[in-house]
Amino acid sequence: LELVFEDSKKECKRMFSMGSGTGYIEHVFVNTSKEMGKELEVHAFDVLKVKDKDKYITFDVTVKEGDVNNLAEYGDMSDAVLLLCWPPFGSQRGEESTMAHDCIKQY
Repeated sequence: LELVFEDSKKECKRMFSMGSGTGYIEHVFVNTSKEMGKELEVHAFDVLKVKDKDKYITFDVTVKEGDVNNLAEYGDMSDAVLLLCWPPFGSQRGEESTMAHDCIKQY
């Protein structure tokens, strides 16, 4: 996160995460940014809804069901970074998923 906040040529205020699963890594990013004294608004998406999330484990980021099409709803991405958490390969959506390519193209 130091690279995102300190060394970046743009001011990072938002993170868009695709393939977020349960939201654990996004939870880590949110808490680390707080420890650094930085605000980071995280939007996390996954095409598959988590079925059996442990009711005793809670994360600071809610993962929404969605895909690359959700990125367009947020407009200008000049203040954001894109995290491709789990680009599917050989997934239920097809042998060769285009998720990573589609996200980068939209971003």
